Amino acid sequence: MDFKVLTDEQFIALLEKLDRLEAKFMENKSTIIDNQIDNDEFCKRLKISKRTAQTWRDDILLPYTQIGGKIYYDIVEVEAFFQKYKVQIQASQLRNKRSQYGKQ
Repeated sequence: MDFKVLTDEQFIALLEKLDRLEAKFMENKSTIIDNQIDNDEFCKRLKISKRTAQTWRDDILLPYTQIGGKIYYDIVEVEAFFQKYKVQIQASQLRNKRSQYGKQ
């Protein structure tokens, strides 16, 4: 086994690099975790059943991450999912609906 000898300056520089790497890692880790919700929270917020969420995953409608038996959704992806399936209502459609029910 070979041993390398570092000067004090080299050792301090190495420790500083490690500290910067650790800080970067922790910053990215917290960003990723902060932008995730688990399946229970997802179903609760959307007022859907776990079966509906499972169907959406099976139909590959919504990206997710699975760690062990736990499912997570990225909040940005959930918002994009809703924008994709958002139905725009035109004023003419509202008038037709209102006249259908006898309202002018």
